[in-house]
Amino acid sequence: MENTKATKQQLELALHEPAPLCRGDQGGAPHNPPQAPEAPPKEQTLEGPSGKIRDDGAEDADECENNFSAAPAHIGEVLIPVKDLEEWVYHPTVGAKGQTAIVSHIARTATDPTALEPILVLKTADGFAIIDGRKRWHAVQQAHPRNSDVAMRCIAFEGTDAEALQLIAGRACGSALLTDIQLGRLLLNLVRVAGISQKTICERFATLKKDQVSLKIKAAKAFEQYPSIFALLEEPERVAIDTCVRFGQFMKAASDNERRAVFERAQQLSLAEKPVKAPTLMALLGIEECSKPKSSLKPNPFEPVSLEPVFGHDDQPVGAVELLADNVTRVRLPDPAVMSPEERKAAAAAFIEHIRLASALVV
Repeated sequence: MENTKATKQQLELALHEPAPLCRGDQGGAPHNPPQAPEAPPKEQTLEGPSGKIRDDGAEDADECENNFSAAPAHIGEVLIPVKDLEEWVYHPTVGAKGQTAIVSHIARTATDPTALEPILVLKTADGFAIIDGRKRWHAVQQAHPRNSDVAMRCIAFEGTDAEALQLIAGRACGSALLTDIQLGRLLLNLVRVAGISQKTICERFATLKKDQVSLKIKAAKAFEQYPSIFALLEEPERVAIDTCVRFGQFMKAASDNERRAVFERAQQLSLAEKPVKAPTLMALLGIEECSKPKSSLKPNPFEPVSLEPVFGHDDQPVGAVELLADNVTRVRLPDPAVMSPEERKAAAAAFIEHIRLASALVV
């Protein structure tokens, strides 16, 4: 008990003093945040109707080798063992289900907890309640299942439960979420400036899938390359990812004359000074039909070409023999659960007779 009290007293005192966060720090030396990456070399540019266009191939930059840097140090950080941290009963996600996958993804980067952003804690009678960062806490526990002494970077919240709730509410409701295209631009810059691959981004953020990241980056490049086109929209920042990708693909494959025609139509729309609704953009530019995939002429293999009913008791239909595409025959049987024993026998006899007659015709 005395050791436990002494430990808590040390932690309480530590909350008012910054602690070394890196293994290399000695004697309480401040943790130096990672240096910003050097400016990337000047990109190649393409001259076109929209001006200079970046051609850095960011959407295909899986060969990037950089990883996410450790989170920079914050004034007042301390290291607290995971065993002394606990759930905050007022947290809006306490007891939430379906977060196992997200925690597992975070756990991949939680081998060294000091690389994670510090969590916000509130001192309690038994330890420290986590106001913000509970998934990181669970991830560190998952990454270190047999080491409850592993420490996490923490920042003490100097306030009450009521004040902490107001803080969380402000973070959740007081800021607008990024739109899809804004998120795409963020991902594009992560690849372009920080040199982080799409695979690394997906491993870091569990809610992002590889195909989503790829499409968002392609959309962001098109949005960046053709600002005059998307400026025609009533709400450019809310344009659909699919619209940006399809427009970019069209412009990449189009001839010079086709591109010129698109910009001429865009000029006319701009002179009209009437904002364009996003769903109508492609059609107004005259490329909607060009971007639509061609419909397949091959019939649905599961759609019957012809149908022959099978009659059972009292000449009532009990099923059918269907001829599908490619000369395939399918027998559609009745549901025995809704039939009486007599109806089942009649239906079985009808199908047996139908099969016998069909076999005789084949022979």
